[in-house]
Amino acid sequence: MQTWTKKGEKLRDGMHMTGCQYTRQTDKVNDLVMEYSKNYLFSNPIHFKNCPDVTQMEAEVIAMTLDLYNGTEKCCGIITAGGSESILLAMLSYRERARERGIEEPEVILPDTAHPAFMKACWYFGIKPIIIPYNH
Repeated sequence: MQTWTKKGEKLRDGMHMTGCQYTRQTDKVNDLVMEYSKNYLFSNPIHFKNCPDVTQMEAEVIAMTLDLYNGTEKCCGIITAGGSESILLAMLSYRERARERGIEEPEVILPDTAHPAFMKACWYFGIKPIIIPYNH
């Protein structure tokens, strides 16, 4: 396993990547992440009744974010496990909002460089993608 880890590190070192490597791994960053994640590494907060601490943290982060963006009592939020899940949930929300407005066949305009989760969401939720070329 260490051999493959080192091969991956060598490949990624010095490259500009998105969606693959989230930070340069320094001892300081690793120590910080390990300190905060050790309490939750082997739990699944989807079982919110068993993880009231995670539920409380989620509520506080959402409240702080709503405050930053001047959210009203009509606003809400959700914390997801990653970018793909966030995109899927946002697209589902947009489709449902379209239906509330009488739009039965929603469409979305996407650049050809869009994250693959947008196409997955279109397929899952019956949204027609309109792809436009990205012009550098």
